[in-house]
Amino acid sequence: MRRILIFIIICLSWSLPVSAFVINDKVYLNACGSNPQEYKTDPLNIHNVIIEVPNKIISLEKSKYDRPIQTLATSSLRFNDKNYQITVSNFRDLVIKNERNEILAERKITGASSIYELKHKDKVVAWGVGWNKFCGEGYYEDLVDFSVLRIFVPYLKNNKVEIQQRVLAINTSKTYSSLKPSDNFVISTATKLWGYRNEGFYLNHKFYELTESDGLQFIFQYENLIEKVDISKLNPHETAIILAKYRQRTALEKFTKNNFEEIHNDLISRFNLVEEIAEDIAKLRKTCFSGKSFSSISEIAENCYILPDWIAEAPIEGGMLLYYYANLENPNKFIFGKNKKDFEDIIKFEVPDTKIDLWNEGEKISLKEEVLASITHPENFRLKMIDNDWTSSVQGCMYQFCSQKVFILFDLNVYGLIRREDINGKEDWVFFSRYEDSYSDLPKRFFDEVLNWQKEASAYENQIKTPNRIRFINDNNEVEDIQNFNPDTLGKPWIGIRIQNDDIGVLIPSVHKGSPAEKSGIMKKDIIIAFNNEEVKNIDDLERIKSNTKIGDEITLKIIRDKEIIEKKLILGDMPR
Repeated sequence: MRRILIFIIICLSWSLPVSAFVINDKVYLNACGSNPQEYKTDPLNIHNVIIEVPNKIISLEKSKYDRPIQTLATSSLRFNDKNYQITVSNFRDLVIKNERNEILAERKITGASSIYELKHKDKVVAWGVGWNKFCGEGYYEDLVDFSVLRIFVPYLKNNKVEIQQRVLAINTSKTYSSLKPSDNFVISTATKLWGYRNEGFYLNHKFYELTESDGLQFIFQYENLIEKVDISKLNPHETAIILAKYRQRTALEKFTKNNFEEIHNDLISRFNLVEEIAEDIAKLRKTCFSGKSFSSISEIAENCYILPDWIAEAPIEGGMLLYYYANLENPNKFIFGKNKKDFEDIIKFEVPDTKIDLWNEGEKISLKEEVLASITHPENFRLKMIDNDWTSSVQGCMYQFCSQKVFILFDLNVYGLIRREDINGKEDWVFFSRYEDSYSDLPKRFFDEVLNWQKEASAYENQIKTPNRIRFINDNNEVEDIQNFNPDTLGKPWIGIRIQNDDIGVLIPSVHKGSPAEKSGIMKKDIIIAFNNEEVKNIDDLERIKSNTKIGDEITLKIIRDKEIIEKKLILGDMPR
């Protein structure tokens, strides 16, 4: 009977009502899901690097977030000889304060989270809130510790302590054994590699370092990375991705050939690919060990890897790499030193691969090579950080004494120009972009920076005048002649009307205010039936005829208004951007 009674008591304890919670008890979430309802009795601890802070029960009344209890978690750290404290109440309301009780950061967590202390040498250096949304789901759960962790880091900005916030997917448990002893805190993050079976796999590691002056920053220099991480202790395929990411072509080729079987056995074991790819691996073995050396990371990927895109697309994106270099005290030291090949590869990738008679000298030359040659003199080279949104610019000239010849803006996309002044002092500018089809598609932001570059370069060199000739080259090697350089306009002839097809011609639903059309007396509901005495039956006719005109031309439009045919003359303007 006693045993039965004990069994009943134990069963009841497994499903205790709210009253089973006790004030001052501590509960944990273990980062298991974005809004976990199950409370744990032990904290999450990942190699004593990430440790969960207890959530202390402060009330048995229901919280405002519909939880059966109210909780409070607190943690402190010392930075720059000052104390800072974070609190999270009811798993959602986060506040960070300094010693003077001033709020430095405040937010409402979207799900539910404990505080997770990030520690280095037993000292708290940062905090995080977040979760692993794959908790309990198997495969993905084993690849990441946190699918989302918002990290809060105190750092010095202009001699003032601020709180940096970064949202990352953390995989410390996967890379912990590869970390070397370091003066600074280093943590690894995971990003997805896409393409196989239309799924993403968290196999791409990125390492971040925490410093007092910069907060938590991606380690973008290979030499700095290998001081802190022994990449040989990663899985073979992950080591290869790291070498590709940091553009270590020679090391990647050597590692690939020395570890070909291990790399592909690594992939086979993860994805159970034995039957699917055994024949393909045999073919790759032949191409990889054909005796030739490969000239690029892409070539290594295509000839030696069963999933080549994961290697070919691994290198740090050029604009991001240049942005990191721009933050350095002496970026030229890196760009014209051992990293010169990386820089040249970035420029070559971003410039259209076309050969034209660029300067009317009777000889076709490579635009790519001309741009590269024009920014290789260290004394005239400038790499400039534009803002904090990964935007930077490159500018330079091939001679020691000459005005700036090339300007390239690395923004969301990349846009550039190369210029030359002829013996008569006339300016010839060639704009280019692999990402836009037409000069009219270039963003206003680019032209604003071009004008800044023109002004700055003219201040310390020969004046850069407004161009007399303008061309644009796209990635299809199409050359477009532009009639007018004006950052606020598109350099295209403009009438200033909205148009739509009509049974007898082209209807004008509206006229732009201040346009050539308005100034000539063209009105809403007019119907165009002829352009310079050529019949206009539809919009295609109108655009075809207009394409043979240029800004400043006088044209004649024959229109129908109130069943009467009249003619209107106007001077074509420059289309506003």
